[in-house]
Amino acid sequence: MLQDTHIHIQDLKPESLIPPFLSFLRSSGPVRFFNCAITPADWSRVLFLAGSDPHIVPFLGIHPWFSDSVSDQDWEALERHLSSSSRIFCGEMGLDKSRKNIGMDVQKEVFVRQIRLAKKYDRPFAVHCVRAWSDVIPLIREHASGVRFLMHCFQGSREIAEEVLGMGGFLSLSVRDFLKGEAGFRDLVRGVPLEKVLIETDFPYQVKPGSPGDYGESLRRGYEVLAGWRGLSFEDTLAEIIKNGSVFTD
Repeated sequence: MLQDTHIHIQDLKPESLIPPFLSFLRSSGPVRFFNCAITPADWSRVLFLAGSDPHIVPFLGIHPWFSDSVSDQDWEALERHLSSSSRIFCGEMGLDKSRKNIGMDVQKEVFVRQIRLAKKYDRPFAVHCVRAWSDVIPLIREHASGVRFLMHCFQGSREIAEEVLGMGGFLSLSVRDFLKGEAGFRDLVRGVPLEKVLIETDFPYQVKPGSPGDYGESLRRGYEVLAGWRGLSFEDTLAEIIKNGSVFTD
């Protein structure tokens, strides 16, 4: 039984690896996989994958790395998709100050427009944030009050975590960080409410492609490390994190 709250199945290369990967997911007792787009070019593939397996939850969005190439037709298509089904969510979207070639004004405009769509259609959204907490948090607070959201690959401070949680957000924590086991991340994980924690791989980026079993083992190991840090059984930890994910889909 698996749950992964940030994955990019459509980006697995070569594409011939996707069918055996999907077969593995189906055979492993799947719960849900939040499959995120990063550009409009991804949207049709993300929707196709979701249509092929009910455990794949589609998130359609515009990643900040691609926020300078959005057309009016893209915005029309995104709203059309969101209005067509209540099971289509928003993301990956956000702000990234490491991308010096794309101005923050452009990134903010695209991010806010997506937040407003999430608010309009009452859809959960997945946030990418790199070195931009002082901008991301006020924008969510201003434009998305009451909307469910998760912070993808959260690596902020305890103080930032408290602000995110105070707005009703969830912390989606990376398997990569669990496996690295750095003291600061361990202390953060031990200090936040377990009912606001999710676990992700960001596959095939942070967890690299190998055999489908390698992916499954990495994801399982993340849950095991979390259980150990919190002094809980693996079974109880898995059940709690799966319950947290159901907030977005049920």
